[in-house]
Amino acid sequence: LHMKRHLGIKPFPCTVCDKAFLTKQKLDEHMNGHTGNAPVKCNMCNETFRRYSNLTQHKNRHHLNIKKKLKDYICHCGEVFHTKKKLAWHKETHDEKPKACTYCNERFIHMASLTRHMRRAHNRRFVPDAQRENENVECPICKCIYL
Repeated sequence: LHMKRHLGIKPFPCTVCDKAFLTKQKLDEHMNGHTGNAPVKCNMCNETFRRYSNLTQHKNRHHLNIKKKLKDYICHCGEVFHTKKKLAWHKETHDEKPKACTYCNERFIHMASLTRHMRRAHNRRFVPDAQRENENVECPICKCIYL
């Protein structure tokens, strides 16, 4: 599922229009738009919605008194980010040695760009040496760690 998201694989097509979805749940939510069905109910006021995301937005807008405080992540250069992922992406711009393709020597600032290049230009799956030796695997696109 994780890599399907990055690769744009959507195995659940809508039978009414030309859209496709990553999960059956998202397809079902989409189909509610075609049928007018609104099966998602707020447990605080009983208002109904077609999608879970609309319910979440509704609860945040009407039923939460305290807003979630964003945590700041600060780079050594002074830039501030609200997620570790965005900070990690930014930190790659400070690397002195850009990532180079082993097939054509094209250079990239971000590992995700190199990975995409390897897949598209050379039809290769790129796995850095450090990942081959380690049991933990880091997604080269979003930096999530998998055991």
